[in-house]
Amino acid sequence: MKLMEQEGAIMTCNVTQCSYNQVEECHAESIHVGGDHAICDTFTTTGVQEVVSSTEGEVGGCDMIECHFNEDRDCEASGVTVAMHNGHADCFTFRPQV
Repeated sequence: MKLMEQEGAIMTCNVTQCSYNQVEECHAESIHVGGDHAICDTFTTTGVQEVVSSTEGEVGGCDMIECHFNEDRDCEASGVTVAMHNGHADCFTFRPQV
């Protein structure tokens, strides 16, 4: 887990099948969340070009406008968790607005 939390940072990703995942940390420059539900659209099992180990993933865009943490398509959560759900990667931090 990262020591300093920042808005939209991916704190944990247990989707070890993803090419951007290294030791349960996301090393994509950024991910996109959205679609029919809070799915990580950046998930891929194909090889990615050199993943820089110092790159720490963050939510670059989120189409889940009904999420409590969504502010004009930006993720305002102090950190997010991505995990497998029904065979795909989901943002487990998603919370519906009340």
